[in-house]
Amino acid sequence: MKETEVTESWNHIFIFVVHPIIIIIVFLYSINLTICDSISAPSDTILLDCGSSGESSNNGARWIGDIGSSFLLPKYSKSSSTLSVLNQYHKRVPKIPYSTTRIIHSPLNYTFSFTRSLKFIRIYFLSASYLNMNPSKAYFSVKAGCYTLLSSFSPFVASQELNLAYFTKDFLVNVVEEKLNITIIPSSLISNAFAFVNGIEIFSVPSTIYFPVSNFHVPYLGHQELNISDHQYALEMLYRVSIHEVENVFGAWVEDSGYLYSSLHGSVLDSRIRPLSITYNTSTSFDFNYSAPEELYWIARTMGSNQDANMEYNLTWSFPVDSGFKYLVRLHFCEISMEVTKVNQRVFKVYINNQTAEERMDLVALVGAPFVAFYKDYVVMVPRESERRRNMSIALHPNIASKPKFADAILNGIEIIKLSDSNFNLAVSFPLKEEHQKKKRKAPLVIVLACTSAVAFALFIAIYVLIHQSCKKQNRENLQVLSLNATRENYKNMQVKMTSGHQCYQFTLAEINIATDNFKEDQVIGEGGFGKVYKGIINDGVTPCAIKRCKKDPEYYKRRKLTEKSDVYSFGVVLFEVLCGRPAVKRVEVEEQSEKVGLAEWALHCHQCRSIEHLVDAKLEGKIRSDCLVAFVEIGIQCLSHRSVERPTMGDVLSKLEDILSLQESFEDQEITM
Repeated sequence: MKETEVTESWNHIFIFVVHPIIIIIVFLYSINLTICDSISAPSDTILLDCGSSGESSNNGARWIGDIGSSFLLPKYSKSSSTLSVLNQYHKRVPKIPYSTTRIIHSPLNYTFSFTRSLKFIRIYFLSASYLNMNPSKAYFSVKAGCYTLLSSFSPFVASQELNLAYFTKDFLVNVVEEKLNITIIPSSLISNAFAFVNGIEIFSVPSTIYFPVSNFHVPYLGHQELNISDHQYALEMLYRVSIHEVENVFGAWVEDSGYLYSSLHGSVLDSRIRPLSITYNTSTSFDFNYSAPEELYWIARTMGSNQDANMEYNLTWSFPVDSGFKYLVRLHFCEISMEVTKVNQRVFKVYINNQTAEERMDLVALVGAPFVAFYKDYVVMVPRESERRRNMSIALHPNIASKPKFADAILNGIEIIKLSDSNFNLAVSFPLKEEHQKKKRKAPLVIVLACTSAVAFALFIAIYVLIHQSCKKQNRENLQVLSLNATRENYKNMQVKMTSGHQCYQFTLAEINIATDNFKEDQVIGEGGFGKVYKGIINDGVTPCAIKRCKKDPEYYKRRKLTEKSDVYSFGVVLFEVLCGRPAVKRVEVEEQSEKVGLAEWALHCHQCRSIEHLVDAKLEGKIRSDCLVAFVEIGIQCLSHRSVERPTMGDVLSKLEDILSLQESFEDQEITM
């Protein structure tokens, strides 16, 4: 009996090759089906039952209560509470870990000691409606190390969207230190907001499951290939879909029938009912426990036997995803039909989110033989729109240009994984409930006239002085402000009233929304280190203006006051511009406007993750002595401190830069002497 061997691995294709002679053997003999051993949890698995004490067991897995555990410091036990779920729900909800909950009223840290590697993190949530607490108050954020996993997250809203009483959120995060902090923070936008968590599961996984090599290049639909590494991205595992239910270490894969787009859903091809069964021989370089299970490739979905009908529709799956993020889409294939054994017998097109991923997919031609299991990866951007959720489609259609034997397509499985954005964020904020929207304070926005200029510290000071003097003059005069009762549909109803006592023109958020068409992305005319600049129309809809929507700002956004320490912050940004060789905001000329990277945020992240070498411009690599680099970054980070009182004075900055320069010059002199 011939066994399948894992023989090749290149770029984004993994292949299991069956010796061609098996095609003859299968017509003569029936080969016994080999079932893989039961799936066991990795040895370093942590299963934390939040809100409980001691140990418990569920399906042979050992859970540890967080009360009195080393993962939760005593001070956090005092600032949070525990809750037992009412017994009436026990039939609908698994006892462990959902029968107890930790209720969190202020930021709380769970700390886990680990080796540095890629970690799988699963967070367990019960619908907030079961907690005997106001579910509309449950809004919170979750961070893991440098990455934001959830933001303004509502388990109540999520459970309604999923139509589930309980659910999990699954992530992959690269741990760069000897410990992993998971921080849970109740929302500051809602009075008496709280957070809760039922359970946390963590274990190590091979980095090769989604990052096969250190420089992993993936087709980025509509763009050049994208380089992906486990140090660059955190992942959220959204969908693992197969034609029939299979399982690996991450849990069960869901059957695809619930995601088929229309009543035209093709037919199922099952190799288990034929005399052909493929025995897989697992290689050390590919572990089915973490990747697609062997059984996934035994069954496929095709378009059906009616060739004419197949030409009239697309075999389509549809998946709800968050807008504004990139997604890694992994498609699993295996040509298991006994009628398709040669090149140009089944050829089809692949579309992802209405973009062509493959114009001519011929499985036999691609891997050299039938009965070969493999997958292909693609990255697709789902642009940010007004709606938080959008549907991502995956569609197949026959390609008959080369006159193949069959007008058909085939697919075995689908994985969809969200990639963190350039701000190390996987989260999309959930909309606040209506009652919170009404209570939410309307924060004023500052309108400033914007001009484009080269980045220079002296110019920044000059502009600051001019604005400061102008505002003082305006303080002596009556200022015109648009009234609160303006509507976007009717600019002429926007009445102008007189007010005084302010340093600059002020408008309410409602009025600014009208002027910018709700900050529509196509209204963006520029962006700086402090935020985006939008084109606006005021004064009865006839006067154009530039409106800047500030990011976190720090003190200027809070107090409308520029100080010497504001200059220090700006100079810190200039220091990193010099080191990185890039502007304060990197313009990415593609549709994903959210991917404009703030230099200050990038510098703070690299410093926090101890990867400051990533900040150095390629032209400066190897030219800066290491202690000078560390000192330079440290003074820059101090300048970027969120609290102005923690920033150094310009005199301190100058003194430290002079010391760094002296050290660097001595280093360069030594090189010349050598």
